[in-house]
Amino acid sequence: MKKLFNKILKIVKHSTKIYYNRSYYEREDKHKFNNDDVTNRDINTQKYLQMQFLKLLPNSTFIGEEGVINKLGEYTWIVDPIDGTFNYKHDVKIYGTQVALLKNGKTIFSCLYLPEHKQMFYACDKGAFLNGKQIFVSSEQELKNMAVNIGDFQLNYKQTLNNQKQIMLELCDKVKRIRMFGSSCYDSCQIANGSMDVYIVYILNKWDLVPGNFLIRKAGGVLFTNRNKNIFIYGNKQNCKKVIKKLNNIDTFYESNLEL
Repeated sequence: MKKLFNKILKIVKHSTKIYYNRSYYEREDKHKFNNDDVTNRDINTQKYLQMQFLKLLPNSTFIGEEGVINKLGEYTWIVDPIDGTFNYKHDVKIYGTQVALLKNGKTIFSCLYLPEHKQMFYACDKGAFLNGKQIFVSSEQELKNMAVNIGDFQLNYKQTLNNQKQIMLELCDKVKRIRMFGSSCYDSCQIANGSMDVYIVYILNKWDLVPGNFLIRKAGGVLFTNRNKNIFIYGNKQNCKKVIKKLNNIDTFYESNLEL
């Protein structure tokens, strides 16, 4: 497994060179919903990753953001080729590639690479790591000192959007800082590394959640979700509970072992 995981890391790192191979252009025909961003670089990076991963495990299946959705097999790859495409297009250096490998529906490895920062985050049964050094979620205890990162506004889902506005209003004067970076890949890495304290995200897609979910858990974090399973809160358990206590009038949250 160690050899397999090392090969995955090399493939992911190499794939990001495609980001910068000639200029990008928008692929309107590949947009999944209004206000979406998809470039030729998203498509080409995913094609490369799909080809390399299926060669690495020939009988595996593949689930990718850019239009490849296979059923779960014994081994399944889940891939977001460029997470944070809007940032990428506007030369905001906050984006990356994230990958998870599942065996019989359970994640056994994930890696999230931030090429602009040369940071390779990965997780396996031994823990979570950044460039080979083990990492852990924040141990901050005081709500007033916490930094909370929040996922992008979900403009296509009215109820979720309303909840997100309420959550920001509830927390803005109770925590130290609220940040919205525009990349779930980057967000997950900051929580796993302890740079941010709590992460609130409103995404349902497997490629946005699965790699980071595994990374954060292996760094010692936990997941809380609401009844509809469309709002996810990550961090150390005590941090999450303190944030959730301020959100009781918005929704009910509970700790979950959900395998996303």
